[in-house]
Amino acid sequence: MAIKKIFQDEHTNIYCADAASVFRPYPANDTILESAEDGIFTLRAGRSGKTAFQIIIDSKLNIEVKGVYADEITCLLTEGVDLSGSSFTQTVKVESGKPWPFWCLLDGRKANSGVLNVTVELTDGKKFDLEISLDVSETYNTSFFDKDNLSRLEWLNSTAGIDDTVTKGYTPVRVNGNVIHILGRDITVSDNGFIESIGTYFKGNNSCFAQTPSEILASPIEYEIFEDGKKLAFESTAFSMKQEGDAACSWNAVNVCGNIVLEISGTAEFDGNVRMDAAVKNAAGRNLSVRLLYSPRTEFSKYIMGLGLTGRKTPDEYTWKWDENIRQDSIWNGSVNGGVLIKPTAKGVASSFVNIYFHHSRNHMPLPWVNDGKGYFSLQKDENTMMFFDSGAFIGKDVVSFCAELIITPLKKVDMKEHWNTHYYHKTCAYTKEDITDAVNAGCTHVNLHHGNETLPFLNYPMYDLEPIKELADMVHEADMGLKIYYTVRELSTRIPELSAFRSLGTEIFALPTYNQGGLPWHDSVDPFIIENFGDDAIPAWRETLWGKFGGLTDPTVIVNPDGRIGNFYAASLEWLVKNTGIDGLYIDDTGNGKDVVRRVRRIFDQQRPHAKIDMHTCTHFGDSLALGFGFGHNMLMYMSIFPYIDSLWIGEGYDYDSNDSDYLLLEVSGLPFGLMSEMLEGDCNVWRGMLYGMTSRYPYCSSVPSPVPIWNMRRRFDDAQMIGFWEDEKPVWADHEDVFCTTYYDKENDRLLCCFANFDDREASFHMCGTMLENRSVTAPFIENIQDERVINASECITIPQKGGIMVIIE
Repeated sequence: MAIKKIFQDEHTNIYCADAASVFRPYPANDTILESAEDGIFTLRAGRSGKTAFQIIIDSKLNIEVKGVYADEITCLLTEGVDLSGSSFTQTVKVESGKPWPFWCLLDGRKANSGVLNVTVELTDGKKFDLEISLDVSETYNTSFFDKDNLSRLEWLNSTAGIDDTVTKGYTPVRVNGNVIHILGRDITVSDNGFIESIGTYFKGNNSCFAQTPSEILASPIEYEIFEDGKKLAFESTAFSMKQEGDAACSWNAVNVCGNIVLEISGTAEFDGNVRMDAAVKNAAGRNLSVRLLYSPRTEFSKYIMGLGLTGRKTPDEYTWKWDENIRQDSIWNGSVNGGVLIKPTAKGVASSFVNIYFHHSRNHMPLPWVNDGKGYFSLQKDENTMMFFDSGAFIGKDVVSFCAELIITPLKKVDMKEHWNTHYYHKTCAYTKEDITDAVNAGCTHVNLHHGNETLPFLNYPMYDLEPIKELADMVHEADMGLKIYYTVRELSTRIPELSAFRSLGTEIFALPTYNQGGLPWHDSVDPFIIENFGDDAIPAWRETLWGKFGGLTDPTVIVNPDGRIGNFYAASLEWLVKNTGIDGLYIDDTGNGKDVVRRVRRIFDQQRPHAKIDMHTCTHFGDSLALGFGFGHNMLMYMSIFPYIDSLWIGEGYDYDSNDSDYLLLEVSGLPFGLMSEMLEGDCNVWRGMLYGMTSRYPYCSSVPSPVPIWNMRRRFDDAQMIGFWEDEKPVWADHEDVFCTTYYDKENDRLLCCFANFDDREASFHMCGTMLENRSVTAPFIENIQDERVINASECITIPQKGGIMVIIE
């Protein structure tokens, strides 16, 4: 055991230990310091990378460490690189009687054997000078392949995937005067910094562009400032816009009313993510209120989702108030071909925890907008739709900031052919050769590797053992399929080698609970391993019991803070995995990662595995419970900012495809208004309703769900067809029943149509087919195994379909 006491005075003992002699900080009752002897500590460092070690500070006083300094070392607690790639420093408090490890990395590529002089500096100016004997040699391992040497801690400060390139499927941002051109959308900014116009080129099912854009806005997206209830009239005095490489552009506008200044700072990114920050200056003592307005044209205000409204037609009026106990903070309004999400926010707002952990979220409310409960949202529908967020009245300070994140939809082109030709084989167990053969015979193109098995044992730590993953990847590739692995940021296994090092970072990685959860209800109690290492300072999450070579070992997990450097670790580890295993993408399950990290991941795949696919699953957050709660959140809105980097959705657990109407399925499940396509999971995966949106289930995920293979085989004949959704104004075929909807897939080359009818009536429905393309054509219901029998249909006959049922016909 390599641990030495290297410094002592009347108040402070300082120890040094290598990566193998891990000191577990409070509340773990670690006794390793008792075995430390006084003397010289020798750090053995490899030449090829970075070597991890600990400087452990034990003081009788409460102290605050400003930094740990030496040539060629980085102290992970006092300095680092944030998720944007910017360097930062921070101070660290060490409580009296609670020894704390300061994990450091020595760069062996730059260091030489000899004496390493280290200074520990406190915020009060006091310094401790330490000496470490340094032995640098090629013989010492600093490879990432050896998980136990903890060299992977270097990934905490990684900038992997950070650059200004656009990702696959997108075009660079181009600025022409005040007009910003991004994929399928034109954004015009006025001289006062407001968004004056949004033109969308998307049409149909969003798989193609129109020649000219359609205007979304009836009036600008703008801020209004009121003093004592009277609207102030501002005059623009300065405006500038500049290109930020290929990936973004920014603008700044200064507006003046008397001595009050309204400064607007905006950014627009290549993917449709936009931010507007309004700073109200010289506002001290003024009785003000701030309003952010959005008014789309009627044809682009058909649907709404958010603030408690599940996907539906836009109501004539609606009001809403902020509530910290509810995961609602944004609204989307639009049509399939154009819309805008608006999310009021504030500087320093933290990300909410996803899934059932929302009520542990801290600092997730935009306080200027909430304004002690005075802030609200209002919608009024007249000639056009007018909606706004209002801060309510407040007494101003020198500067008051009101920020908003916007997302302009659709985010990218829908690729139906690619989606229809991508079939995921999805089970939760380890895969055998028989499974791979089954996947090939079913027509699958990719295998999704879940966690909790011998191949991928520990949750969200696929780096544990690469060999089983490489072996599976080779087997899958030999069968001409791709391998995607489960890897997300939400829970993290506590069986990871870096556990104590991550724990030493305080709350940066491992989030603190806001109430005593007592573990997940179906686990009965918190795993003893979590209690031993964290006490109550963790949010217990999913637990798996592993068998086989792991002999019944549990894998208890805890919730991580997605805003910390775990995002850097995730991106760098994924880059390493891609290079060393040959995986072909990710299966993401409810992620805490924001767009900046997922964008980095997309860039990594673009560079290393351009064919890779990122597939995202989510369970419905529109519910809550006393012990664990989703907070009535809107999934599509929560994740919309990362949709540009996702290839497909699996909108699964808790989504009822039978009881909800066509608008709900379009907006909350299908992904089509946002440039994606989806698949189904729950219940019987209503095949009729699914095909309205081009969706099926997965194979062979659940034995109770009808196999999607027969539909895969049938629709293969229409791979090159144009999807014409039931929501479109111009349809070639429709039903003369208001609750029977039809989506058509038109194969122009062969002049034939696949028409999918689904019944949304609460009883069986009878209807006639309508449309000019029925004339002088044959109509056949094709045989689809276990779904429908083959039969010839008279184009004029009355067709009856059961409640929640449907029929698919081919017209040629």
